[in-house]
Amino acid sequence: MSSETTDKHIRVPARVHDRVKALKRDDETMGEAVDRLIGGYTLLDFTTETESIDDEAERAELKEAYDEYTGELEQTMIPDDT
Repeated sequence: MSSETTDKHIRVPARVHDRVKALKRDDETMGEAVDRLIGGYTLLDFTTETESIDDEAERAELKEAYDEYTGELEQTMIPDDT
């Protein structure tokens, strides 16, 4: 049996489960949500694969996009009760 079709179970804190559940789309499973959330490029990944950017306006634009992205993620975070 292929590892792609074999289910694996992991133990995560309730707050992590709740966060993934909050970010899960209606048409995807929890596994698909985890795969989507950890499988994509981040802006930092992108910058390591591109040439250096010398233009200050482009740097500011990238920082603004990154700040917006992290702000959206922070809004979905569930407070840690510990």
